Amino acid sequence: MPHSFLAGVFALAALPILAPAAEPPAKPSPWFTDYPTARAEARQTGKPMLVVFR
Repeated sequence: MPHSFLAGVFALAALPILAPAAEPPAKPSPWFTDYPTARAEARQTGKPMLVVFR
């Protein structure tokens, strides 16, 4: 294999390591732990709910 190909592969592999970390979101999404509060918020905002049963 040519050396330039190997250098390119190494550069692409090292890119995530050398790239600066992304900044955290300014305001994290709230997670509701009780169903009535989550349902009220979903109705108020018009957004669907994601429910996980454990």
